[in-house]
Amino acid sequence: MWFNLGDDEIRHMSTDEDEDTMTPDSVSTKAIPPDPLTGAFLGCQQSILHCHPSHADAMQLWKTHTENVEPICKVLHIPSTGKMVEFVSQRPGIASKAEECLLFSIYHCAVFSISEEECMKMFKQDRSTMMKRFHAAARQALVNASFLKTTEVAVLQALYLYLLSSRDAYDPHTYWILTGISARIGQRIGLHRDGENLGLPPFEVELRRRLFYQVFPHDSRTSQSAGIDYISLPEAWDTRPPLNINDDQIWPGMTEKPIEHNGATDMMFCLSRAYVGKRLAESGKSINTAGPWSSSDHREAEEVISAAESEVEEKFIRYCDIVNSLHFLTIGLARSGMTAMRLKLRLPKVRDQTATDRERKELFQLAQKTLDTDAAVHSHGGTSRFQWHIKPFFLWGTRDSFIFMLTTLLKQRDLLSHDQIEAAWKSVAELYQNHDELFDSRQALSMAMRCLALKAWDSWQSSSSAPEPEFISTLRSLRKNQDKRQQQGDILITPEAASSNGLSPATGVPGADSFDVIEGLEFDVDDWISWDQFLKDQSQLGNQQ
Repeated sequence: MWFNLGDDEIRHMSTDEDEDTMTPDSVSTKAIPPDPLTGAFLGCQQSILHCHPSHADAMQLWKTHTENVEPICKVLHIPSTGKMVEFVSQRPGIASKAEECLLFSIYHCAVFSISEEECMKMFKQDRSTMMKRFHAAARQALVNASFLKTTEVAVLQALYLYLLSSRDAYDPHTYWILTGISARIGQRIGLHRDGENLGLPPFEVELRRRLFYQVFPHDSRTSQSAGIDYISLPEAWDTRPPLNINDDQIWPGMTEKPIEHNGATDMMFCLSRAYVGKRLAESGKSINTAGPWSSSDHREAEEVISAAESEVEEKFIRYCDIVNSLHFLTIGLARSGMTAMRLKLRLPKVRDQTATDRERKELFQLAQKTLDTDAAVHSHGGTSRFQWHIKPFFLWGTRDSFIFMLTTLLKQRDLLSHDQIEAAWKSVAELYQNHDELFDSRQALSMAMRCLALKAWDSWQSSSSAPEPEFISTLRSLRKNQDKRQQQGDILITPEAASSNGLSPATGVPGADSFDVIEGLEFDVDDWISWDQFLKDQSQLGNQQ
């Protein structure tokens, strides 16, 4: 259904909202290029000494980073990095270029991870102002360090952290190019070769492993947002996962290999992802591959998922304490990730119309499980410091589950019991409550899901007389406001795109006998997977005047 609405047409409907809005307005930073790659091409070297925070603020930023960000990525060694931050933040002028890169990336991550209210309470400054300041400084620090030519692990750590906290600053295509650069730098440094095999010291071995299992999977994940299924792994890679240890078990200059724990450590969250990713990478065919699967392919893929699931449960999940917010997040990520992979693997049978009613019911249960996990993680009070990580709608494979649930509720409700339908709508309501970005009328994805949700609800309400939930009322209001803006000509579309979509070529707004491109589309459960072709671009529709 989305194949005819190509990327070019969606891009024509984009507004200037896609441009980098993080560029500071201040005189001191306005000359800094919009991204580090542009700066590297232009060779724009300039001092950013004036951008350093006070020592007190630097230490608070470091504390925030260690609590909110580092447990999720673990690319730094907290004790040694903490000493560097303590020392250099008191004397910014003595910082090396690599240290300056790392400092500003840490500062940027810290501010990215907190709310507006928390920022004002901690620093007495507006969050957006601090984000602009540190975003620009981190970009310039990377340029100053000649990051494209670097062989320093610290610079790559800084680039990774910068990108991790800059996902909202770039469109998906640019962002993927930038994460691809980080993967290429990692390959040049040789992160894809296990440091132990290269005879490197134990401390360096561990830091290289940690960085490898963040940089390369990050590039692979962002490739999907850019519309390309791509596993970013060099040939002949042999890097083993990091050891299950705490940071106090390693230090610079150590000569003996640390002893691995059997139990909970600081590395649990990252290792649960690393082990799953390693299993999938070694299996050959990507779970995300949309091409034809043979029965043997299916069996092999199911075996890979089950093996990864067993390994993660045995090594990590069994030791988790659900009272601990990071442990709870680890359980949610691991189990929901497995569910999402099983859903992804089986959905082609729905697309090919070869799925039986029993298989569709099983898929619906998998989708329901994914949404329930998303709701559970958001309801856990201790996970608030990780909201920057769990908030994005795509984290748990939620998009696929959400689309499948809504299309089933719209087209094949007869497969479900009354209780299942009510439980599904409760899950949908919770999803909208936890993901307010789904109400963003500028996002093509949000508009498409809004349309699908309203169609599915109207179909259900007509046969059940169920009271309308609040989120449905909000979606209706958003649609009315959009229709009103279209009638007034507030939403402008290029003549080329307008003509190809039944709109008025002269004005770029709906003509008398036409309708909104997205709202007018029909939804078919058997074609739901074609959403991928539309959702890849993640373009914005909006208020261009």
